Amino acid sequence: MVELEEASAILRVLIAFPARFVPSRLLAAQALTTAAHTGLSVYDATYLVLARSLGAPLYTADRDLAAAYERSVLVS
Repeated sequence: MVELEEASAILRVLIAFPARFVPSRLLAAQALTTAAHTGLSVYDATYLVLARSLGAPLYTADRDLAAAYERSVLVS
C-alpha cells in the first residue's frame, strides 16, 4: 500500500507533467480513414493520428502500428 506522503509526491509529479488532452472526437474522422487505409483498428489509428497531428514520435510495442507511421519508435 502507498503511504500518503508517497501518494502526494506522485500526485505532484502528475499535476506538473506537461500533458495536453485532446478529445478523441476531434480525431475520430481521420482515425476512421487512417484505419481503413492501413488495416489498423480505429483505436490504434487514433494514436497514430494524434502523434501525426502533434508532429510527435509514437512509441509503441505494436509492430503494425509502428510500421504505419514513419516517426514511430518500436519498443520492446
